[in-house]
Amino acid sequence: MSKGLLADTVKYFPAQIVPGVVGLVSMPVVTRLFAPSAYGNHCLATATVMVLTALLTMASGPIAMHIWESRGEHDSRQFATEVARLYLRACVPAVVGLSVLSLLVVRTLGGAACAGGHAIMPCVLLGVLLLGIQQLYQSGFLFHQKTSFITLAIVTVGVLNVSLNILFVPRYGYRTSSIP
Repeated sequence: MSKGLLADTVKYFPAQIVPGVVGLVSMPVVTRLFAPSAYGNHCLATATVMVLTALLTMASGPIAMHIWESRGEHDSRQFATEVARLYLRACVPAVVGLSVLSLLVVRTLGGAACAGGHAIMPCVLLGVLLLGIQQLYQSGFLFHQKTSFITLAIVTVGVLNVSLNILFVPRYGYRTSSIP
C-alpha cells in the first residue's frame, strides 16, 4: 500500500507545483512590461475567487475520500455532484457580482491607480471558476489512482499558458494574459 501511495504521489506531485511554476515564469514577463497597477489587477481578481475555490475543495476533499473508501463509487458520485452544485451556486454569483462591481472592487482594494484594470476581472474570474471545476472533477482520477492524467493535463496547460503569455503579452498587453 505505501509503495503504491508513494508512486501515486510522485505522479501527482508535478500537478500540484505547476501552477506555482507558471506564475513564477509568467510574472517576470508581465512585471517587466507593465506597471504594478496593471499586473496587480490580475492578482487581485485571481485571489478573490481562489479563496472560495480553496475553501470548498479543502472542505470537500477529505469527505469525498472518506465516502469513497467507506460507501463506494455510487455514493461518491452523488457527493461529487452535490459539491459541484454547491460550488456553482456559490461561485457563479460571486463571479458575476465581482464582474459587475469590478470597478468598485478594484478601486477599493487597489486604489485609483489600479482602476483601469477592472476590465480584466471577468476573464480572470472565469478562468479561476474553470480551475475550481477542474479541481472538483479530478477526484474521480484520484479515486481510481489515475493521477498521471491530472499531471499531464495541468503540465500541458501550464506550458501552453506560459508560451501564449510570452507570445502575446508583449504585443497586446497584460490583458491578454487574463483570457482563460
